Parts: sequence; structure tokens; C-alpha cells
Amino acid sequence: MDHATDHDQPFNPPTARQVRTHIMHHPARGPSKLVEWSPIIALAAAMAITLTLHGNAAVLLSWLIIIGVLAGLTSKARRTRRLEQRVAHIQEMAMLRHWSAAVRLAWRLLPSLITLPPLYGQTLVLIAHCLDQLKAYDAAIEAYDHLINHTASEEPLAVQLRIGQAQAQLATDQLTDADDALRKLRAQTDALAQPVIGAAYHLAGLIQQAHTGHWAEAVEQNASGLIGRLRPLGVEAGYGYALLALSYHQLDNTDPSASDHAARWWSRATLLLPVSALVDRFSELAAMAPYEPTAQPFTTPHTPGPST
Repeated sequence: MDHATDHDQPFNPPTARQVRTHIMHHPARGPSKLVEWSPIIALAAAMAITLTLHGNAAVLLSWLIIIGVLAGLTSKARRTRRLEQRVAHIQEMAMLRHWSAAVRLAWRLLPSLITLPPLYGQTLVLIAHCLDQLKAYDAAIEAYDHLINHTASEEPLAVQLRIGQAQAQLATDQLTDADDALRKLRAQTDALAQPVIGAAYHLAGLIQQAHTGHWAEAVEQNASGLIGRLRPLGVEAGYGYALLALSYHQLDNTDPSASDHAARWWSRATLLLPVSALVDRFSELAAMAPYEPTAQPFTTPHTPGPST
């Protein structure tokens, strides 16, 4: 199917059960021992023929084996490169926010990657992320759960996956699970000191505060330094700016300056993301309709914080 068709056709994200079934039917297993050792076995056989047999036939057979091994290795390398290119293309589509097309292609490609665990894992991460962005949260949680269970807990990727899962849990009102996860992740996130992971964790905390109506707490903890903390997220930082704007908006009756702060943060948010994307991601942001979106580019001031 061509990419234009992928964009045009209606798409229903898979359910959590379909994700679980798809992974169960196509688990990553790596190449078999026979496949891994077959080139060495074949070359050893060619050497044995050369040493034990004599004549032109033996030499010809040895060379045929060697040529066959080289041809097989070349073909395998080409296939791996093609698969790497397809995964890279899906990643580019996800970066361009073509979530539906990206997850559809990744879903189809996954069975072809079962003998290539690194590419398989990378593709499943893309599936989880795209499902999350498509608000198929239960399906995303299922994919996150599988990845977390197959990733060493001390690895940065595991921390990032658990942060993503916690955000999806907040969206499905699994508040206790999300709160427990974020509490446990705080020490790991601080210890890793990786800007992107730290920014994702901070955004998750802001989502939690907004989702549970802790507006004053959100303002108190994020009024200063938020730009620097979320900068590693790129345009995704706009979600955090919008949620802080909403927090100020909710405090409008108790703080005379809250409306101005709300307008300023909403302006910053809409510079990075369109209003439709913000409201689609967090429906409560519809309350920001009275505020004007950014008409001119907003230049973020220099703020001490993690470097990109």
C-alpha cells in the first residue's frame, strides 16, 4: 500500500487485546543457532574438502560453497539495511505527527523483524508512542507493558517507557497506578540526569497535577523555569505550557494577575502546537478558547536548565 493511501484511508487503532495477540504471535526471538553458525559450518566444510580431497572437482566445490556463503551474507546484509530504512521511515512519519500512517506501517512490519531484536524493539516503541498519541491509551499501555517487561529496569529506555505508560494511565484515570509509578521513577530520573527523560518526567507531573485539579500546586512548581525544563521535548513542550496556562486560568478568581499569566503561557503553547492539537490531546484545554493563540513567533528567553 502506498503512503498516500495510508494517509487517506480511515484508520482504527488496534485494541489492547489486538496488541497483546499481535506480539504473542510475532515475538522477537533472534536468529536460530543454526542460521548463525551455518556460514562458519559451510566455510569449515569448504576447508575440509580442500584439505582432504584432491582434483578440480574438489576445488570447484569449495569455491562454490564459499561463493554461496558470501552471497547469503550479502543478501542478509541488504535485507537488514532495507528493514532499517523502513523503520527509519516510520520514525520520520511519527516525528511529522502522522501517527495513524506510522502505526499502520509499523504494525505490518513487526512480523518481519522478529529475528532482529533491536529493530523489533525500536518498532514496538514507535507503535506504543503512536498509539499513545492517537489516544488509544489501553493499547499503548499494553505495548508499554511488554517493552518494560523485556527491558532492564536500570536502562534509560525503561525509565522513559514507564514515564510514557504513566502518562497513558493518567489519561485512563488509573490515577493510583500512575502516581505509584511516578513516585518510584523520581529517584531514577534524577540519577540519570538525561535532559529528555527529565523533561518527560516533569511533563508527566504537570499532567498529573492538571488531571487531578491541583492548579495552585502546578503554578507554584512550574511558574519559573518551565521553559528550560521542557525545552528538550521540542514542540511537545507546548503541552506543558498549555497545561500551565490552564492552571493559571483556573486560579483567575483568586489571583488578579492569573489571567495575564494564562494568556502568556497559552501564547507560548500555541506557538509550538496548533490549538486543535492541544485540545485534541487534553480536552480540558477547551476552556482556553477565550484566549488568543499566538499570531507572531515567540522567542523563548534564555533560561538556565538542561541543554538540548
